[in-house]
Amino acid sequence: MVLVQFRIQIHPKFISTPFASLDELSYFSDVEKETLFSMHAVCRIGNIVEIEDRLWQVELTSTTGGDPQLQILTECLRNEIEGPSSWDHLGKLMITLGLFDKTEEISKTLINSTARDEKNELAHYYHQLGYIKSVMGDHQQALDIYQQSFEIKRNSTKQNRLLEAIIYNSIVLEYDKMGNYSTAFSYYEKTLAIRKQYLSSDHPDMAAIYNNIGLIYNKLDNSSTCLTFLQRALKILEKTLPFNHPDLSSAYNKIAGVYHKHGEYLKVI
Repeated sequence: MVLVQFRIQIHPKFISTPFASLDELSYFSDVEKETLFSMHAVCRIGNIVEIEDRLWQVELTSTTGGDPQLQILTECLRNEIEGPSSWDHLGKLMITLGLFDKTEEISKTLINSTARDEKNELAHYYHQLGYIKSVMGDHQQALDIYQQSFEIKRNSTKQNRLLEAIIYNSIVLEYDKMGNYSTAFSYYEKTLAIRKQYLSSDHPDMAAIYNNIGLIYNKLDNSSTCLTFLQRALKILEKTLPFNHPDLSSAYNKIAGVYHKHGEYLKVI
């Protein structure tokens, strides 16, 4: 077991979120210094240090919604959950928050309430449902739903090649998770060809493709090719995302994991 304690530094002049000391109200006021924060309090993560064996301290600094770096990140995340309706916005937000049971309910509601002739929207909602099944570990059902999504998309009279590429990519990931790497590679070639046709070379969706190809090469123990693709993905993300975006942290962590797997510990640092 690892214990974590948080140490929060508060700047009263620069914080707009209400907070109050509970020294005169708390039952444990004689042994604890308790402070109550509003639910929407925002803090910046500073140092994370091990102060004792299996006891870590996370240092936080209070900030506000007016923090320029926070505003950039918030706008970026807001753009990522854009969609054709408020229900779609909500579904994507639930995915971001990891509330997959709720997202499954929303996806099924959207499927049932969408007209059968709205092929692209239906394909999108089935794709979202497939993603939820994948995250929950049911890869065969996820693959079946993705393929259903693709069939709906293929029968649409409205061309949307980027949606087609997204569905291809998800099918690839399921074949990858099920260990069928040769089929995964064939779908990646189709996905990459479509995205190169419609997206700029430094679009974040290109980074996602390079990342996924790199991870397959890592599973095949081809570390040099794996790193080539992961670093290509990282280069795009560094150009297109704010420095504090979680996807950047994930990209660095994957590259570090490859180095660690092959014993190159100095490069991990």
